[in-house]
Amino acid sequence: MSQGVRQVRVDVQPDAGPGWARLVLSGAGGPETPDRQSVRMSLQRNQDGRFLDERSGWSASEVWHVPHDVTQSGADLILRIGPELVDELLADPRTVCRIQVQAQGDSWAGVLRMGQGIYPSGAAGQSPAAARQIQPPAQDVQEPATVAPPEETEGKEPFVAIRPDPPRREPAMRKMPILLLLLLLALLGLAIAWYAGLLDRWLKEPVVGQQTAAVEGEQPTGLATAPGPCSLQAMRDQTDDLAFLQKCVQDSPDTDLVMAIIQAGKDAGRCDLIQRLYAHQAQAGNARIALAYAREFDPQTFEGGCFEQADGQTAIYWYEKSLQLDPDQNTVAERVKQLKKDLEAVQ
Repeated sequence: MSQGVRQVRVDVQPDAGPGWARLVLSGAGGPETPDRQSVRMSLQRNQDGRFLDERSGWSASEVWHVPHDVTQSGADLILRIGPELVDELLADPRTVCRIQVQAQGDSWAGVLRMGQGIYPSGAAGQSPAAARQIQPPAQDVQEPATVAPPEETEGKEPFVAIRPDPPRREPAMRKMPILLLLLLLALLGLAIAWYAGLLDRWLKEPVVGQQTAAVEGEQPTGLATAPGPCSLQAMRDQTDDLAFLQKCVQDSPDTDLVMAIIQAGKDAGRCDLIQRLYAHQAQAGNARIALAYAREFDPQTFEGGCFEQADGQTAIYWYEKSLQLDPDQNTVAERVKQLKKDLEAVQ
């Protein structure tokens, strides 16, 4: 009988059809396949620590489930699960779940790693990417403008525009004395200002418009002031997090803009938005975002806020995701090794 909970890799693979999947626990196999009724498992999502219950909801109390089937393949233990679990696991692409499995005195735990080709039960014939991706909002279709037919002119006299006579121009010589007088007054004013020392001061003081432009130039460009569906201003204007996220990801924002929106979301307490944005961008292949997401859970860099507690397993998951996208991160690889050692030490 093993002592403590052993951390293992848990891969979620497609099974017979929509709504079914296999949980493959690497290295959890034994000399004999455990009886199905002796195996139980609990699923806990990371964002709030709640457990998946028998009604496909999330409960504050731990809930245990029995798999539909238990098999072994080499050193791996395989648990078959059905729509009552699969559908909820696919409902939100940002959800990261930990699983704990108990069987005949042994106990294993790990983070679910969702594979490709897993369908929800209601998506028969639909690709998994289409089932989980953020759907773009419907765009308004404008009716084509109609052009009124020309009026019939038969029997009518044609309209002729009559141009008025151009205004008479006064001889330029009559305006010369006025212009000379204005010029002399301007020169006299400058002379008086120079004598009083005001001219030098005026030349040194910046124009008010230039001062405003200088201050505005210190603000981040392309974020708060730039128009667009994925800007800080758009985030402040749109209180519906999902609606903003749908439009934002369609705009293909760069990494700096995504990080700026995440920071602004933290400051505004919009935790649901930033976690969705983190997960979407990391899963979409952004190594920097995956790395930043991992640090939110890493006990060494954990700050709290929108994240209730540090979680080494979840940090490892997103660190490894970042490494898959950008393998040349030696510091990150070393941190993953250290986290795994720390987890083994507490078992």
